[in-house]
Amino acid sequence: MTGERRAPGARRLRFARRRLLDLGVAASATAAAAGVAYPAVRFLEPVERQGERSRAVARADEIAPGTGRLVTVGGEPVLILRKENGELRALSARCPHLGCVVGLDGRDIACACHGGRFGLDGQVLAGPPPRPLEAWRAFVLDGAEVVEKA
Repeated sequence: MTGERRAPGARRLRFARRRLLDLGVAASATAAAAGVAYPAVRFLEPVERQGERSRAVARADEIAPGTGRLVTVGGEPVLILRKENGELRALSARCPHLGCVVGLDGRDIACACHGGRFGLDGQVLAGPPPRPLEAWRAFVLDGAEVVEKA
């Protein structure tokens, strides 16, 4: 006899096994994709650092008008600028695009990683940065230039 009879629930059981197998493969593929994507996203995300929030960075007369200096405060790079009129300004030197360190480039601030350009006020002039540079407070205290996270 070639026509064997199966139990009434055998077809349903076979379908349920196949469905379970499909779900297992899909779950494994999703877990593998997440395992690859998570480190990539963490790499691209800026790192939040904890540390000192303010620091004296120079003597009051050390940074000439129209120039600037890159300093580190609490592990964060900060660009200190003295405008032509003598006003002191401090901006985060970390590009908001991918976190590269920016620097003075003539009359602009430039990010060498992807061509982002900022004005001396921190506003985006060109390139991919999604927002301006973060402003820090800068002031003179007892003859020293001090920067403080805003």
